[in-house]
Amino acid sequence: MTWRRAVASLCCAVVASLAACGDADQGADVNLDAEVTDTPSDVDPPDFVGHTVAGFASPSDFHAFAGPPAAGPAQAKFVFTGFGEPTGELHFLDPAFYALHDEWYFFRLLSGVAIAGWDEAPLDLGADSIAHLYDVVRALGAPPLDLRWHESRLYSPDFYASVLGGRQVQTAPGQWKWQAEPRFFGAGSLLYFAPAPERPRPEALWAFEIEYPDTATEAELLVYDERVQAGLPPELRDQLHWLARSSPYQRGLAAKLRAGDGPLKDRVLLPEDLVIPGEVIIYNEGITAGFVKLREVLETGGSSFGPSDIAVLGGVPDYLPPVAGIVTSTQQTPLAHLNLLAKSRGTPNAYIGGSAYDPRLKDWSLNGKPVVLALRDAAARWKELTSDQYKTWLAKRGQGALTIAPVDPATAPSLVDLTEGSLAESRGLIPLIGGKCAGMMAFQDVPALELPRAPLCLTIRPYAEHLEPVRATIVELLAHPEFSRKDDEGRRVRFVTLEGGETFREQHAGSPADLKWLDETFPKQFPASTWIGYLGRQGGLKGLIERQAIDPVFEAALREALLARYGDFQPEQGIRFRSSSTAEDVEGFNGAGLYDSNTGYLFPEQLASAKLRERSVAWAVKRTWASYWTFEAFEERRLAGIDHLSGHMAVLVHPTYTDLHEQANGVITFSVAQPLVGAPVREMVVNAQHGALSVTNPPPGVDALPEVSRVTPAGIDRLQSASPDPAEVASDAELAFLFQHIGALADLWLAEANAALPKAQRASSLVLDLEWKRMAGAWPMTSPAQTGPDRLVLKQVRVLDRAPPALTAAEREMVDTAAIPKDVFAATSLIQRRWCATNAGPQVTVEVQQVLTDRAAAPLVPWSTIPFPSRVRVTFGSPVPGLDVLLGPGPALYHSLLLDLDPAVDPDGAWSLRFRLPPPIAKQLRWSTLELDASGAWKVGDGQGAFEGAGLSCQTQDVYLGPSAYLEALLDGP
Repeated sequence: MTWRRAVASLCCAVVASLAACGDADQGADVNLDAEVTDTPSDVDPPDFVGHTVAGFASPSDFHAFAGPPAAGPAQAKFVFTGFGEPTGELHFLDPAFYALHDEWYFFRLLSGVAIAGWDEAPLDLGADSIAHLYDVVRALGAPPLDLRWHESRLYSPDFYASVLGGRQVQTAPGQWKWQAEPRFFGAGSLLYFAPAPERPRPEALWAFEIEYPDTATEAELLVYDERVQAGLPPELRDQLHWLARSSPYQRGLAAKLRAGDGPLKDRVLLPEDLVIPGEVIIYNEGITAGFVKLREVLETGGSSFGPSDIAVLGGVPDYLPPVAGIVTSTQQTPLAHLNLLAKSRGTPNAYIGGSAYDPRLKDWSLNGKPVVLALRDAAARWKELTSDQYKTWLAKRGQGALTIAPVDPATAPSLVDLTEGSLAESRGLIPLIGGKCAGMMAFQDVPALELPRAPLCLTIRPYAEHLEPVRATIVELLAHPEFSRKDDEGRRVRFVTLEGGETFREQHAGSPADLKWLDETFPKQFPASTWIGYLGRQGGLKGLIERQAIDPVFEAALREALLARYGDFQPEQGIRFRSSSTAEDVEGFNGAGLYDSNTGYLFPEQLASAKLRERSVAWAVKRTWASYWTFEAFEERRLAGIDHLSGHMAVLVHPTYTDLHEQANGVITFSVAQPLVGAPVREMVVNAQHGALSVTNPPPGVDALPEVSRVTPAGIDRLQSASPDPAEVASDAELAFLFQHIGALADLWLAEANAALPKAQRASSLVLDLEWKRMAGAWPMTSPAQTGPDRLVLKQVRVLDRAPPALTAAEREMVDTAAIPKDVFAATSLIQRRWCATNAGPQVTVEVQQVLTDRAAAPLVPWSTIPFPSRVRVTFGSPVPGLDVLLGPGPALYHSLLLDLDPAVDPDGAWSLRFRLPPPIAKQLRWSTLELDASGAWKVGDGQGAFEGAGLSCQTQDVYLGPSAYLEALLDGP
């Protein structure tokens, strides 16, 4: 499956009301090398290529078009016009060109080509691809036709309203009704399932499916059936089935049709007809714990599941909020949106055939039993936990334990100039300016790295002052018993209170139960006279913050500062206001993507677009402030245990990167490490893309792969070319420049981070994450227009680090954390004490505290197989022949004191250790070298002589199990 389709899938979650997104993920990988012969409409201009076919002459034609089935069915999307009319056109969409159904609609209209029977005048924008069309529409400012932007997704509400036969119409604040409208378009997918003997329906199957929320009647389904059959070879037409989606309505209709005597009676499929009971396909390995929440019928939305739920689903939804684990009863495609979400979040995810009907899972779901789920080695293992075991696991994850240091905003300035300062200064300012602003200041230590013009930071002070009038209300909300509930009801209340009923409706369009709650239960339980009821009807707390007037004194000071920096900007040159929350980029909580950034204009009244004329500086600032209170951000902070009012929103300000002048963009990961074992690491990986086609979030409809380059001291490795344009993005000279100067920044950053730490806790590794642009010399747009060379501009920098493990009180008694480097401790999966003692000859005891780390942290932290000896204590209980060693318990020797430290594990798992003491300590203890071997041999020396002994035996005790190791032990235990 292409990256374009993967990205299209990702966009579906944020346009949940369209519901058409999910079908992008139900098919198998497509053969992008297959030639697609375009079948033009009778009314198409002769030079227009619509990238569709009207049908297939044979099954092989279909497979050449859609690609053979892989981990799921082969798929071809279709759109037809003139629903229920004797005339109309059927279009199967080229999967190498289109990702979503409405792309066919607006590509056609914006290529100047009318849709016969559809009353929408076309407009020729001259685009030759979906990617090109996106660029052209962005340049227009306000989208044409009925099109809307939702984050990076361009979509048509009118198209989907016509497909679904109606739309939600607001009748009063907080009140909506479904208004039926005639259907003109039909949209769905043609699917082929290869034979599978173990399946309830083992034969080869041809089927069509419609949109997830579609409530088509039997008569309307027959229209679909007739129209799709017209595009099939004659021998397949009587084999076509309707595959019901897992929505409550479609499952109910399927049952009714099967029980009736209509023409579809024997041609209805349900998802469970296509699964092999007990079959396991793991999409994202891992081990997790939580409470099984089983839903045979999919009713999912932003508040339908919580972070402690292991979602066991009767089908594959388009979106799930963050959960502990995911199990679907039917197959996902490898790049299904749900699968991509799971990978990006690190959520264990698998298909287990028939799992939604497993009586054991049903029992756990009904009785609220915590369980552990392990997905690995092509197998799924479950085990019930006790309440205490589950609580211990939560504690080990540090869940609910993160804090943000309190600061008094009243003591802070409102604005900070980021063209001054240093890395050292920025670290102390993070509580006042947030991570993004602090990163900009850190760049000042490497002046060769160019920043956007005159960056500025709005500190947390103006945000805190803006929030003050509603602060008491927020305190009241946080304490409200219905708002703070941990179940589904509590999540619904929080969502509506924070973001409002309209947004709740959009994001829960696929969940009739949630919509019924919104329309019936919520108005009764929370009248408009209550804060929850008022906020739910008026755009939520976010809307309240956005509507509240900004302080005029601050606004005047901000405008003065912006005019001093950007007063020569053309009206069209925007200013970007980027979230720099103090509740992100903190140790143990990255928070990336939780908050919004917005573009405002210094002179909006001079802009041609009515929509852009609304986007003043104050509008952009308030929108960015308000994003602190999105439901998703709130739930993530809640899970981490962060006091919501302890965090604040600072704002990073700089010129908007205009698409017209953006020549390239990229993401950089720079890693440095000097581990005790293994090779040193100094590596930069650069993902780069042409123009404004985003590396991090390319729009749907773009078959986009980034250029990938790896740079080390040995040179540059070109690992992958960009697509759709394979021309070189970042030159060798640019990569060499970035490697040199970002490397200097990484060295400074690591040194600064270690400066405040004791020697034994200093890290030996660091990973920086950066974003950059190559901008034309005419950016930013000024009057008169400036000229100059193209240049690389750094957009942001942050450290990619892990949270340190949360030790219980008993574990803290057993573990000497002062002896463990910070990066090793953060990656810890297991801490052990190893005792080695002689059973003959001189009495010698060696106690070692050793740490094993997560495999995912290698090679920067390479201690997943060889234990890291963080502390050693040697006791000589009797004299050693030929040596004058100091008898009695020796001191704790931290690894940072030991020279030539050489731990090892041989291929058979046998452990050994050797090291040398620095001269002052060797003189005090009267010995200097020690070697321990798995064979039982040992050797101690003082620089003049040595004694070699035998009979050394060792044993280990686990003193700390990380979250995953703890669950593994429970899973393998009685």
